[in-house]
Amino acid sequence: MMKLPSIAGHKQKDSSSRCAGGQQGLALLLVLSMITLLVAAVVSFNQAMSSGYAETNIYKNQSIMRAMTESGMDIAMAVLHTDGTSNQYDHGFDSWSLLGEQPIPGEFSQGVVEAVIVDHDGKFPINALADEDTPWRDVLYRLLTSGLFVVEDEVAAREIVDSLADWLDEDDNELPYGAESGYYLSRENGIEPRNGPFVSLAELSLVKGVTTELLYGTDEHLGLREVVTILDTGGTVNLNTVRAPVLMAIDPRINAEHVEKLEEFRADENNAPAFSGVSWYRRVSGWPADIELPGDMLKTDSQTFTVTVNSRYLGSRMSLIADLVRDSDSSLRIVRRTYRYL
Repeated sequence: MMKLPSIAGHKQKDSSSRCAGGQQGLALLLVLSMITLLVAAVVSFNQAMSSGYAETNIYKNQSIMRAMTESGMDIAMAVLHTDGTSNQYDHGFDSWSLLGEQPIPGEFSQGVVEAVIVDHDGKFPINALADEDTPWRDVLYRLLTSGLFVVEDEVAAREIVDSLADWLDEDDNELPYGAESGYYLSRENGIEPRNGPFVSLAELSLVKGVTTELLYGTDEHLGLREVVTILDTGGTVNLNTVRAPVLMAIDPRINAEHVEKLEEFRADENNAPAFSGVSWYRRVSGWPADIELPGDMLKTDSQTFTVTVNSRYLGSRMSLIADLVRDSDSSLRIVRRTYRYL
């Protein structure tokens, strides 16, 4: 009799095949999983390396730019020092004033360094308002009522002058239109007035009557920040560099035509030798003989400056801004300095 194949044998064989196939499938899945993990690890590693390289490159570029910027500041300070030792008066044809007309020459591969020096002795000395006998309070009143600034009326102008003076003076006695601690402490987030010199232009915005439009200007009006300084100029202005609005406010009889003629005289380099004394304005064509500028408010030298150094390197930009004081021996002191990455 023919024997039939054992069913149990077939089942055992099929079971063994399925087991082997299952083990092979599991092994394949494990291999694929490992490959996936390895690929992910490689991609992550490459990304990390790329990110690290980019960060390193950025740091390198910033370090180069910072060195360039510091070099520009050193050069600007050297120019100011040399100018101070070579002459006793400052004007628009001095080397420091002309420094910003072209980039600073140097071995700056793929980079550019520019420096601009602005003197503050040609601006209104806002901290001089602390002195109750100072003529600068009247000058500021005329400046505010000139129509160049956002000031509502003459009463508002007087309020601003008195409030600025109260902020600066050491006592707690309010001027007729001013404000002292009682006013400021009654406001939300009340503060005490400084009762001392301003330490920043932004601080002016804390004073009663000083609006954002007045401080920073508008499309149609100047801002106080353009014509005032918080640096110590000794309560005087340099006639050779004084801003036109400030000059016009020094004497109510001075008009725009007078200032224009004076600026034309200052713009002629042939007149530079005359700038050593404060009486040169009398030589200006058309200057009224009866207008005599107050000598105790004027000078012809500058001691306070802002130096702005701008550097560009491979598409990146950096600025360094420093306020400086030049002492009588021409040495320079840094009052404050700020870096900006652009």
